[in-house]
Amino acid sequence: MDRPQAIRAIGHANSMNPLLIIFPCHRVIGKSKGLTGYVGGIEMKRQLLHIEGVFI
Repeated sequence: MDRPQAIRAIGHANSMNPLLIIFPCHRVIGKSKGLTGYVGGIEMKRQLLHIEGVFI
């Protein structure tokens, strides 16, 4: 998307949706190409990405 602020609107729309939408959030990488928050912890995120062949 060419509108970085739109992510907040998308997040809000998802939170209001009565249907579960599954999104593999461990794949989200920060703008600086670093790991960002993950409910399971940064180390778990690193391990999940490592399993998928992504080394950060």
